[in-house]
Amino acid sequence: MKIRDENIAIVIRSAAVPLFKVGTLFWLAGCVTLVWGVGVFFDVAARPSRLREAAYHGDTESVRALLDLGTNVHSRDGWHSTALMYAAAEGHLEIVELLINHGAPVDERSRMRRTPLMWAARNGKRAIVRLRIDEGADAGLTDVDGQRAAELASEHGHSSITSYLAAATVE
Repeated sequence: MKIRDENIAIVIRSAAVPLFKVGTLFWLAGCVTLVWGVGVFFDVAARPSRLREAAYHGDTESVRALLDLGTNVHSRDGWHSTALMYAAAEGHLEIVELLINHGAPVDERSRMRRTPLMWAARNGKRAIVRLRIDEGADAGLTDVDGQRAAELASEHGHSSITSYLAAATVE
């Protein structure tokens, strides 16, 4: 581990990860690292945050490798979002399927009480919406604002997803 004074970074396996200072806390990819003196950091297991980042960016190979290493699919960031939520929101179908096959819960919720289905609907990711419904996702759940997935889709101009979800909610 190396520390650079100017840009405050930790170098892990030759990959620099920037830290953001908040008082005496430093944020490392969603994990808190306490600093008790110059250059003294507690070890932070960064695999869960790497899984969320790879899922968000659609890096299927990295997601597969991290899952093979036993990375926890249930790990959450500060917003209580998981890798599945990021993959669903960004429309990465293969990654969503990988995470489901590794035990990611169908209706897990973020701090805003949104499910992967809600994020996919909000962002117009039709293939993900269909997959989530096929996997048993509950289209009738509401977020902190009382909105269902269909309402989030409608609010963001995704009328075909709104119709599909309205029909799924009735069934």
